[in-house]
Amino acid sequence: MSIDPRREAVLDELRLHRPADELEAEHLARAIAVTEGTTNPFDRSGFSPGHLTASGFVVDTSGTRVLLIHHGIIDAWLQPGGHVDPEDPDAVSGALREIAEETGVTALTRIGEG
Repeated sequence: MSIDPRREAVLDELRLHRPADELEAEHLARAIAVTEGTTNPFDRSGFSPGHLTASGFVVDTSGTRVLLIHHGIIDAWLQPGGHVDPEDPDAVSGALREIAEETGVTALTRIGEG
């Protein structure tokens, strides 16, 4: 199986991230390990140890409200997101597609890159 070309870009982003605390550092280390341990970190059949998904944190222009969706199966309010499909050029594109599919919102402006 060939290596998904999006894998290295994700690893670069993960390695640049600086965790805020010890718990986040543990989660980051696990995400890096999952990504390094597979040729396709987005393959939804990769259940052990896992696979990557993408989500968006959608905030209104005033910065006072966030967009959440209710997940019926687990009965929880979550940020929109899901699987990165093979036709998505990168994880951000996957997150934007998922936001549009789950909420209908398409007029978005990316902030906080880097």
